[in-house]
Amino acid sequence: MIDKDRYDESKPLDMHNLQFDMAAERLNLEPWIADKIKYARREFSVKFPLRCDDGHIELLTGFRVQHNTLRGPAKGGIRYHPKWPNQPFCR
Repeated sequence: MIDKDRYDESKPLDMHNLQFDMAAERLNLEPWIADKIKYARREFSVKFPLRCDDGHIELLTGFRVQHNTLRGPAKGGIRYHPKWPNQPFCR
């Protein structure tokens, strides 16, 4: 039985975890399988400087999370929609 008092409804991650835990319970997943799905295999973060069009430099942070590498290297990269507005990323 899931203790719903552990979850704070005002926090999106808590609500995600509650829904995941309810689904895992309903599917009778073994705890180790649920944990393998629920938690990321790897998490990377990097910080790098970016010189903007107006000359100032901003320090940006990038993240990459890999959840499953069973089918080979995790796919990654930045993907933009073709109609993404062509504007500077800096303020």
